[in-house]
Amino acid sequence: MRNDMLFIDGKLVDLDDNTKITLNFKSNIFTDLSKIVSNNSYTIKLPKTIRNQRIILHAELPSADSGYPRKYHDARYFRNGVEVIPTAKAVLISISDKIEIAMTWGNITALSSMLESGKSLRDMDAGEYVGGIYYPKYIEWKDWGENDRVYPKVDYGFRNGDSMVWYHPVQSVKQIMEYIEEDNGISFIFPKDKEALLENMFVPLLEKNPSEEYAEIEAITVDLKGVAEDRAGKTNIYFNDMGNVGSFYGNLAVIGNGVSGGYYNGYRSKVINAVPKISGNFKVKVNTNVAPLSATLEVYNYNFNEVGSELDTSTVLTIPLLNVNFISDGVYEVLFQFENRQTEMLSTLHSSIPHLKFALQNIGKPSDVVSISGTLKITNIEQEILLGGRYWIIPNLPDIKQSDFIKAISAIIGTFPLFTESNGLVFVSFDTIMSNKAKALDWTRRLVATYKDNKPNAIAYSLDDFSQKNFYRWKEDDTVVGKYDGYLFVENETIESERDVVELPFAASDQFSDVAKIPIYSYDEEGNLEYNSVEPRLLAYNGVKGVFTGLDWNTLLSMYYQTYQSIIRRPIVITEKIEINDIELRDLDMTVPIYLAQYGRYYAIISIKAEDTGICECKLLQLEV
Repeated sequence: MRNDMLFIDGKLVDLDDNTKITLNFKSNIFTDLSKIVSNNSYTIKLPKTIRNQRIILHAELPSADSGYPRKYHDARYFRNGVEVIPTAKAVLISISDKIEIAMTWGNITALSSMLESGKSLRDMDAGEYVGGIYYPKYIEWKDWGENDRVYPKVDYGFRNGDSMVWYHPVQSVKQIMEYIEEDNGISFIFPKDKEALLENMFVPLLEKNPSEEYAEIEAITVDLKGVAEDRAGKTNIYFNDMGNVGSFYGNLAVIGNGVSGGYYNGYRSKVINAVPKISGNFKVKVNTNVAPLSATLEVYNYNFNEVGSELDTSTVLTIPLLNVNFISDGVYEVLFQFENRQTEMLSTLHSSIPHLKFALQNIGKPSDVVSISGTLKITNIEQEILLGGRYWIIPNLPDIKQSDFIKAISAIIGTFPLFTESNGLVFVSFDTIMSNKAKALDWTRRLVATYKDNKPNAIAYSLDDFSQKNFYRWKEDDTVVGKYDGYLFVENETIESERDVVELPFAASDQFSDVAKIPIYSYDEEGNLEYNSVEPRLLAYNGVKGVFTGLDWNTLLSMYYQTYQSIIRRPIVITEKIEINDIELRDLDMTVPIYLAQYGRYYAIISIKAEDTGICECKLLQLEV
């Protein structure tokens, strides 16, 4: 009779005498820092009972395309009445004479959606709704006169007093972590002594991207009503609003000669460097003896100079028709259907406010148009952020994966991710394990001896994924002159000579005159300001200055990896059989070392392989060499 139970999606599955459930508990502290590993089970072979086939939605049938094998499923596992694994993810692997599944729990449970999607920092919500109102995340970008922690002093390459640019805003690492928590519904718990480091490091917003998300929210859709000839001689379309006349980016307007009935015939942009996106779905009935196969929609400027003596009606976008249908003798219906067609930058003739209008071309005179019906959507957006405007936060964070950002920060401050069961990640340092020696678990009497004398079941002298020189690197960037990489050393000439353990998604930064240098601006021969692209950067505060002091890898490794280096330099890894009951497995804390009097040493847990016998295979790293 079995003494364990497995639930998948809240349903008890059938287990038979041949069903073996072996659990693997793993520590991230002794793995490659570029990885976040998860606890997992070996393949679990379930019998093909009616109940089990019903639970997997009959995925054993080729005709049953339920999607069950392509999804994660909630799982719980009980052994001897103890809920050893309260929250796991189960996945169907294959079906033959058995139903084969596997489970993961821990880090993957908390991070699965983030890791699966590969979401970037820029994929996070660019704002939030409060009381039904959308509030975008932005910082006002202007010359504030003095530096602070939002606009710290960094040498970006522009000249003092340049009216076209000012110091770029930044976001602290702590703030970005909070954005990721909110976006994924997870929590990050760092050691208390590391929290100040997260607040003191920041990411400069180096690009000047507009907010596509906010522009879409602020888009205006109009209901087309008719056409009339304007002063430029064009067949101008006029329209009604559909409940939204204006937004942050612009508003509907009557431009030039209007039409009776209170209709609008144009759009006034509130941003100077506007490049609107136009979408449309409408039809036009035309009196003509020849099918208007060359008909187009023209989007054009309509700007007067200051005294009204000059008019710019240049075309910024031409959109072809979709189809032409014959209606009756002399009547054709022209269909237009398109989405997010971007215009050229709108004209600002002699610093005028940009305006645009819509016209039908190659369709005859305005009087030839019998009717027009449908909608146009105007999604206005700036080409790039300009000084004096809003500096959008999320679109200008580095375009790197959220998971890579978390791993990078964890590596920089010398922490390793462990799991919690509350959909979060706890980060610990190796020093945490050493400081927990005072509450170490004494497993002396739990050890199942293999030999009569005090010798381990197995002993090894290297850790997986380590070489002699284990390099920690900043990302390559041609604009960086200095060398800021470092490495940890393992005394073992029998293993690979060197490898990269960590390469951060950020480049290092040179430093001159007590401030970091990020050369995103330069000047051409005529003295015009130019923007240059560089790799993402990470800096630290020194008052209101941005510095790279203390962020080179040699300094970071000496500050946060000293204990870790002393252990991995000449590692001793033993494998032992140890009695561990189910309650202890459930409450296992990888940050607490164990003590074995047989060897008079403390050990950190690397992994535990737990079968249902109560005897576990434990891989342990010796803490004193």
